[in-house]
Amino acid sequence: MITNDEIAKLAREYAEEYTRKQYPNAPSHIRERIIEGRLEHMEDFIPWLLRTHCIVSKEKVNEEYETSKHYFEATDSSNPTQKQYFYGRMTVFESLFDAETFKNSEA
Repeated sequence: MITNDEIAKLAREYAEEYTRKQYPNAPSHIRERIIEGRLEHMEDFIPWLLRTHCIVSKEKVNEEYETSKHYFEATDSSNPTQKQYFYGRMTVFESLFDAETFKNSEA
């Protein structure tokens, strides 16, 4: 479960990135006011989003996928149940997440 501190961090990252892209030439005091306005909205929006959707970091998904891929490749054919288990895990990840998620993965 994501903590309130993590929600606040995500909200700040989003607000800063949004402001940097949308208002690149705004004076810093104006940008900070825009960030604060975005933060208020995002700190309400992110908890709602987390209640209604499953949000997982790409890093964590990649880590779990690569672990499954490693064990799938490392398991010899004399243990078909274990090999099928890891193949199934990989298939679930691939069906839930866009292929781009795993493109730059390294085992």
